[in-house]
Amino acid sequence: MNIAAPEALFDRQLALVHAVIALREGMADHLRVRVLPHLDPAARGTVRDTIAFLEDHNDVGINLLCLIDIARAEV
Repeated sequence: MNIAAPEALFDRQLALVHAVIALREGMADHLRVRVLPHLDPAARGTVRDTIAFLEDHNDVGINLLCLIDIARAEV
């Protein structure tokens, strides 16, 4: 049995979380500039709500990364 497997899996999951948070940072601008102009009026409301959510909750990524790092240190 390979003892390193769970740690390697955890490292891969952590890398994915870091990637998602990095992508999330520019997502509101991406939606506003590249997606919103191409949508019909009915869909624009949902995308505007998503943009507002992303802008209102922009500290989630940093807090999540800090909590993951603390949890990793504990493990």
